[in-house]
Amino acid sequence: MQRQMTTKSKGITLSVEIDDNPINPREDYEHFGKMICWHRRYDLGDKNPYKKSQDFWDDKELQDNIFVKLNVYMMDHSGLSFSANPFTTDPQNWDSGQIGIIYATEADTIKEFGDLSEDSRLEAEKLLASEIAEYNDYHTSNYYRF
Repeated sequence: MQRQMTTKSKGITLSVEIDDNPINPREDYEHFGKMICWHRRYDLGDKNPYKKSQDFWDDKELQDNIFVKLNVYMMDHSGLSFSANPFTTDPQNWDSGQIGIIYATEADTIKEFGDLSEDSRLEAEKLLASEIAEYNDYHTSNYYRF
């Protein structure tokens, strides 16, 4: 992988390179969804009060207010990768599987999109999927600076 690319035009030099020290998007940026993950070796997703996945699912008040949610899948093979879909390159799930969910409540969705329509649900799902993709970029060194 090329680490740096430089171009010059009209006396201006632009250098783009891999950011070796990116900030964690789940900790340092605001985001629409809440990513809740459970893994015995890694501390992933957003900070949350749930020690076990069952504690999250048992929180009936929260469950009643979730408007949209997506599964979060992880592959742990020579690094961590994340997706909103199962990894087809690991059909036996030896190195991958669901490790959590990302969700938005009704209140989050109304604040972001103005209503709880089907169009808002589809847009919310796209936004949640983009947050998983951003988290994957963070973990796979797909962050750049210029």
